[in-house]
Formats: sequence, C-alpha cells, structure tokens
Amino acid sequence: MILNLPVLINETNFKVDNGKIFSVKFLISQNNSDNQHYIEELSDQILSDLRKVKLNFTTNKKIDLLIAGQKQKINSKQWVASRLCLSKLLNFFSKNYKKNKYLAVSISHTKNFSIAAGICSDTNIDVGVDIEEIDRMISNKVISRIKNSNDIHLSSNLDLWNIKEAVFKSIQLENQTSLNEINIIEKIHTNQFKCIFKKEAYSVNLVRTENLNCAFSLKI
Repeated sequence: MILNLPVLINETNFKVDNGKIFSVKFLISQNNSDNQHYIEELSDQILSDLRKVKLNFTTNKKIDLLIAGQKQKINSKQWVASRLCLSKLLNFFSKNYKKNKYLAVSISHTKNFSIAAGICSDTNIDVGVDIEEIDRMISNKVISRIKNSNDIHLSSNLDLWNIKEAVFKSIQLENQTSLNEINIIEKIHTNQFKCIFKKEAYSVNLVRTENLNCAFSLKI
C-alpha cells in the first residue's frame, strides 16, 4: 500500500496566437517521509504505469529516461512524492484520453513539495514545470548569471528563476544549454509570459499559491 497519493488533478490553460487552447494537467503533493517505506513498491508501480502509457500514447525521450531510471531506488522524500504525483497523472491520462495522442510530462520538487505536470494533445508539444517555495531567496549574484539584456524587467528574482527553469525543462534534451540563453521578452498577462530560446517561442504560465510559485512552459 502506498500512502498519501494525491488525488486532485488541477489544470492551467494556455491560449496561443492562433486561438487554440492547450490544457496542462498537474498535481502537487507535500513530501512525506512515511512514503519512503514503500519505495520498492512505488518503483515497480511507476515502471508499470510508464510502460502502459508507452503502449497507448506517442511519447518523447524524457519519458524513456523516466522508465530507464526507475530501478534506481533513490531513498528521498522528494523522489517518492514526485513519482507519486506522476503515477496518478499517468493513470488520469490513460483513463481519460484516446490512444495515439502525444503525451509529455515533467516533474519538479522543493524540500517540502513535489509536482508532476503533463499534456496530452494531437500535436507533439513538450511541457516543462518548475516549483519553488515562495520564501526561497534567489540572490542577485545568481540572477546576474542567468539574466541577459533581452529579458524584460521582473521585480521578483524568484519569478525570473521560476520562468527560466520551466522553459529549460520544456526544451528538447539535446538542445538544453544555459538559463542565460533563455529570453523573457514579453509579459502577456498578469501571470503569462512569452520567452524565446534559439528563435523558438515558449509560453509560460505562473500559478501561485499561499506557499508556492509554479511555472509551466509550453513551446508554441
């Protein structure tokens, strides 16, 4: 038995230039040390879920890496909680979406919270997610290394870090380089931003809670 499996599927919607709306589903879980006792069972469960998804959906290399890494029994609260979220999310997509669609997923965690995000669509579109606790301090020294002259001004160092991390995770693995090469060029709405990486555009939604900043990125 695996404890504390998150059950509430949330979503954040992206409206792109052609008017089409993409919906990213996500789950957030508090990291709980009690679940570490079930890490062997959890690893087998996730591996089974991922294999089933591979049979039903077109996936990318990131899911292949998740499958390959399941036998590494990392004994950490963050590893367990993020995979619990991922397991629930994969089951949701398997039950609610038709076969032969494209599926992309991303995970992230802090010391106390974990998140899994995914999108299932007719087009091959990737997703990236980054979660940060609201009280995390990102120093100006760190910002000086990742900010560039093309970035718009953001009053929050945490927002800048959060946005660039999410975009980085939505870039194809073979093209990932440095956060400094990601340009935040436009604030579209209060919590939506447009970014550019090597002439390709990405849309980022920020979702805030009392304790967390969550950034979701889609290539548009």
